[in-house]
Order: sequence, then C-alpha cells, then structure tokens
Amino acid sequence: MLSLFRIPGNGTPILFLHGLEDSSDSWILRGKGSLGIKLTSKGYDCWFANFRGNRYSRKHVTINPDQERFWDFSFEEFGIYDIPALIDTILNSTHASKVNVIAHSQGTTSMFVLLSSREEYNDKVNLVINLAPMCFMENIPPPVLSMAQYTNEINDIFKNFSVNEVLGFYSAESKALRSLCALPLFGYRLCLIGILSTIGGNDAAEIESDFFRYHINNHFPAGTSRKSFAHYGHIAT
Repeated sequence: MLSLFRIPGNGTPILFLHGLEDSSDSWILRGKGSLGIKLTSKGYDCWFANFRGNRYSRKHVTINPDQERFWDFSFEEFGIYDIPALIDTILNSTHASKVNVIAHSQGTTSMFVLLSSREEYNDKVNLVINLAPMCFMENIPPPVLSMAQYTNEINDIFKNFSVNEVLGFYSAESKALRSLCALPLFGYRLCLIGILSTIGGNDAAEIESDFFRYHINNHFPAGTSRKSFAHYGHIAT
C-alpha cells in the first residue's frame, strides 16, 4: 500500500520519485525554494511518490511489516511493481495520456528497471529527468566502495540478527540518530559532513546547519529494506 501525495495543477502530471532512505518530504522541505513547490506554484500537477518500506508506505493488504517477507524487495520491485501502479493511478485519476517523471538517486535506478523490463510503460512516460542517476557503479569512491566489497558479510550479519528494515523512521536507532544529529555544531559536523557527505557527495555548503538540524534531520532517514542496500552493493562489486 503506497502513499501518493498530490498538489493539483494543470497539464501533463509530474511524478516525483525519491532516493534511498528518503521520502516524498525531500521535494518540499525548502518551502518556496523546493523543486516541488516551485513547480506547483507555476500550476503544474505534481504527484509525490513513496516507495514501499518508507515511513509513509509501511502497510500491506495481508502482510505485517513485522514479518520478514514484507521486506523482501529492492529497487527492482519498485521498478516492476510500484512505479507502474503509481503511473496507472495518476493516469486513471487525471485522464492524461502520459506522465513526466523527476527521479532522484534510487528513483532513477527504479525508472531504468521499469523502462527496460516493462517496455509498454515507455508509451506512458513523456519525459524523465534523472537527478544523481544511479546505474553503473564501477567508479564509486571510498568509503562506499569499501562497504560494498563486504556486502555479503554485512548482509549476513544483519540477517542473523533479523534486521530486515534498515533505519526505519520510527525505529529506536533512527530516533537516537536524530537526537545525535540535532546537537548544535557537533551533530552537523558528524552527521552531514562526517557521514552523509562521504556517502552521497560532499556539497555541505548547499546545506546550512540550521536547515540540516531542523528540517532534514526530522525527515531522514525514512526507512527501507536491508535488501535495497545489498542489491546496490552487488552491482558495485
């Protein structure tokens, strides 16, 4: 059961797809400076997706999120099942013939899966804008590469401890992390510069301390599956 938020507008609808451990929140956190808000202010019909497993999509018709099989997914399932369901919902609701897609990171990987494996959806997509696209990962730098080389070992440890959800938004680990990252100066330097920047790219000047502590930190991480990380690790190695 996927949460799909909408700010209504006109013209060809735009579907926003978030990245790993993220949610639809990322498209509006900057308020009027956010891409989602900028486009809605210009009258575009904007739809904000949430992939299965994040804070807004932790429900299933028959499976409880506490069950291991709920978390048996990665970006492959997003591309084969989730995005088609989202696109069809939008087209049925708006009676449009096509959608535009703006995807970030994991969202781009999922779109590559969709358009290469379910080719009929190429006719339902007008335009795809890929931000920080993730497809070929042979040249990823340390420390991500170092972690990827131990994907199987890390995955086995998590599996042995029955860790199927990684940094779920409501988990004790994420709550503790948010408390740590909210600390003045120290939290910003440790969490953004020391951790996130080394993984997602070093552009700390674009994210000021207060914005990180009071906005990003209250919405991220939003949760995903252990398998999502393992799948990327296998591609990288």
